[in-house]
Amino acid sequence: MAAGNVRTASNTGRSHTVGLRSDGTVWATGWNGDGQCEVGGWRDVTAVAAGWRRTLGLPANGRVLAAVRGSEGQRDVQSWREMGALSCGDWHSVGVRSDGSAPASGNNRLGQCDVEGWRDLVAISAGCLHTVGLRADGRAEATGERAAGACEVRAWSGVQLP
Repeated sequence: MAAGNVRTASNTGRSHTVGLRSDGTVWATGWNGDGQCEVGGWRDVTAVAAGWRRTLGLPANGRVLAAVRGSEGQRDVQSWREMGALSCGDWHSVGVRSDGSAPASGNNRLGQCDVEGWRDLVAISAGCLHTVGLRADGRAEATGERAAGACEVRAWSGVQLP
């Protein structure tokens, strides 16, 4: 399951919910103003991610599917290959490739897409305006909006996946 973010401003979208079925198909419901719920033809999907006005799917072949508003560059994921994980923030999308590297696309206004040099990742998560990655050795990386302290993870070690 994945839930898209909720916005209440008059110029923004609403929320949507995405579900991955055991047969690899995907269901979506909710506000569909930018096509983020148009996932009916997706097959062989192993993971989904939902963000503000977009849904990403990860088929077994490692190529990313997208149902998304494209005005912020979030649609620029079709070239991603050999993916093992996906995450959506408010303004950007990130992933982990099978080699442990990370691609990102979308609005990079506060550096939330600056993940090019990250290596040995096992997980990644996109926040509103920041991105956090977990390395295989348990260390954390973060980039993006720093004013609220969300990126202060460099001293973290021994972090494990749930």
